[in-house]
Amino acid sequence: MIVGELHNRMPVILGEDQWPTWLGEEPITLDEAKAMLAPCPDEWLKVWPVDNRVGNVRNKDAGLADPIELVLT
Repeated sequence: MIVGELHNRMPVILGEDQWPTWLGEEPITLDEAKAMLAPCPDEWLKVWPVDNRVGNVRNKDAGLADPIELVLT
């Protein structure tokens, strides 16, 4: 699981085809809802290094998500 390398928690990420069910537009059983609470496939995600400014809530510019060069020391 790719997110597990970054953090011990992961939000639920649903496929677009699951949105109507999750939002209550289609009927669903409790077991079906629980089954949706699973990690998404790794191929849905992209990971790259970003600036440490990401960790400060005062920083809000779009450049926070821009990749940076990773320097190993």
